[in-house]
Amino acid sequence: EHLFGCVDPKPMLHNMDTAFTITNLMNTTDADNHTNVTNSHGNSLTGGSTITPAFLSKLYRKNGSLLGHPTHKQSVFSTANEWFSPSDLKIFQRKHGLLETTIESIGNHDLTGENCSTPDEPNSNGCWEGNLDVQYLQGTAPGVATRYHYVGSSNPFLEYILAVSNEENPALVHSISWGSTEQAVSKAVMKAFCNEAMVLASRGVSIIVSSGDNGGVGTGFSSTGACSKTTCETDSSSRTGSASNWGGKSWTGSGFFPSFPATCPYVTSVGATMGPEFGYSETTCQSDVGFSSTTSRGGVITSGGGFSTYFSRPDWQDFAVKTYMKTASSLPSSGFNAEGRGFPDISAIGVRYGVVVGGQTFHLYGTSASAPVIAGFITLVNGLRAAENRTSIGWINKT
Repeated sequence: EHLFGCVDPKPMLHNMDTAFTITNLMNTTDADNHTNVTNSHGNSLTGGSTITPAFLSKLYRKNGSLLGHPTHKQSVFSTANEWFSPSDLKIFQRKHGLLETTIESIGNHDLTGENCSTPDEPNSNGCWEGNLDVQYLQGTAPGVATRYHYVGSSNPFLEYILAVSNEENPALVHSISWGSTEQAVSKAVMKAFCNEAMVLASRGVSIIVSSGDNGGVGTGFSSTGACSKTTCETDSSSRTGSASNWGGKSWTGSGFFPSFPATCPYVTSVGATMGPEFGYSETTCQSDVGFSSTTSRGGVITSGGGFSTYFSRPDWQDFAVKTYMKTASSLPSSGFNAEGRGFPDISAIGVRYGVVVGGQTFHLYGTSASAPVIAGFITLVNGLRAAENRTSIGWINKT
């Protein structure tokens, strides 16, 4: 997930952060090779599979030849001067034997005749998030018209969803790998966005949002971004930011900053797992697991999650949340809204994705990876339903 400070009337640029981690595959020609790469802490991660469209098909038992419906559309949201590269997409598609289709660019943020920035050849064309999104949305659901929708304003989430709502035939699935600290977004913006998401859900549209890459802590709400992935002493009580608009029971404490728009009840929030890349069962992605020279496991990011400070818990979450509160061990006693909407709603593998950037293949980690994959699976389900003259599934949370 990328973090974007969405504050009225101008953005908090200090809240913008690269929330996924990148490692170079050392120019390997076969993305399924087992390679020695280095994680963000400088430790060697020996072995392990690179996540590819074929790996995902096997892991989640998808028919590898399944295509989306030819009349459907899917979309990627982007902002903060992020680009995608059509030439890198073509390399990715040919590398993995995918149907070659082009991307419709809205907002003119497709690179034509220029290269993406890489560690070897840095420039101003950041493509990490954009390339990851389009390559794995199309890699999961090939054969479907796909849009890269760039919004460069200071209020990108609301502007995007209003544009989608105004379309007569909007894309049925939307992937958003960006977020903002919820306490930094105004009540009016969150309410307006979620109202539009509810309306779109009634029209059969699914909105998929990454849950964040800093665990339950988030990135904090201060001019310095005072939170780490594991600890945070910044005030997160019901006195802070938009949380002061909460109408229910107040809370005190510090340390928890949920990610919007993942907290909106009418989007599907996606977390990240790890494990299958090393032959283990899926478990929540954790940055502090396996960071030593004696083990090959390591999540690099910690899957985001927690409870909204603004949106109340919907009744369909009551049983799961109340059970969790009664049975989970070592829960914090303060700092979060126990009556808020819980997230994420679903998770998928979020580590070691092989992504082509600047003609090279890199490992990328994060809920930025798992979100477009879930979006692609929903596109495929919609295609199967359309083949039976059934409507798209739209809002999936309650079902």
